[in-house]
Amino acid sequence: MNIYLVGFMGSGKSAVGPILARLMGREFADTDALVGDIPGIFRSKGEEAFRDMESAVISSVSRRKGLVVSLGGGALLRPENRAAVGRSGKTVYLRCAASALIERLSRSKGRPLLAGGDLRSRIEELMKKRRPHYEKADITVRVGGRSVRELAEAILRRLKRAP
Repeated sequence: MNIYLVGFMGSGKSAVGPILARLMGREFADTDALVGDIPGIFRSKGEEAFRDMESAVISSVSRRKGLVVSLGGGALLRPENRAAVGRSGKTVYLRCAASALIERLSRSKGRPLLAGGDLRSRIEELMKKRRPHYEKADITVRVGGRSVRELAEAILRRLKRAP
């Protein structure tokens, strides 16, 4: 069984994942890193091509066992990704307040879906589409003010209690 970290971009999935994997004695995989140069893909091929590549990576990762996987923020929008994840593991939603996301993402570069327009509006628009999928996670952990180590430990405790 894999553990999939889900949540909005900037919620800490890629930072918490390696620590959680180490605590669990597992390998870590980050689907965004496996896809590659996301801004370049968006520029040259568009979002749909990126989503196709992301789905191929998720399909491949889901056939492996015993991983901690950080999923891209929009990965759960596609039914085939939700099905692959659901068949192969448990999901953990890193729930982060919009105000914290705005603060974190205002310093971030290379996020094509946030380019142009008001950052708060873009985050709210994307979150409206994504939140229903995040909220179906097996476990929800609030990020609020915790270090990545504290988050990883909290996730581990919750996983041990989960059926």
